[in-house]
Parts: sequence; C-alpha cells; structure tokens
Amino acid sequence: MRVVDDPVQVKQAQADTKRFKELARLPSSAEENIITGNFYEILNEIPGDLSILGMPESYEQVLKVIETANHSIVFIKDSGLESALA
Repeated sequence: MRVVDDPVQVKQAQADTKRFKELARLPSSAEENIITGNFYEILNEIPGDLSILGMPESYEQVLKVIETANHSIVFIKDSGLESALA
C-alpha cells in the first residue's frame, strides 16, 4: 500500500510500485493499493496486525506514527551499502 497526498500523484505511484514489484521479484499476485489522503489518518484505518514502514526522517515523526497506529509497526532503513534490487 502506498499513500499519496494528491490524486495527480496516483499514476506515478502506480508506475513506481509496478517497477518496484518487478525489480524486487515480488509475485504478480502481490496487491498494489494506491490511496489518496492523509497518511496518518489512513495508517489508523489499516486492517491487520503489522505494518512495515520506511524509517521517518525525524524522531517526532516516529513518535507520531507509533501514537497513530493501532497495530504493530516495524521501521526499516537502507544502509546504503547494498541494494536488495541489484
């Protein structure tokens, strides 16, 4: 799932997600959901027990995500030393 602020961004987000699926060799059955809206509002509505999110840029954003979500969160960050897509 990917959240964009502006409906104009949906087409680009779909293309980016499709390219990511191909490079990461995800199965074609993997769902692609592009949602327009406020990330924090949508985060609170996500069904399920776990979300894996990219590491926010600031500690305050980490706290906001933790306070907003009603499920477990795992934050990930690329070290920049290797590429899973290579």
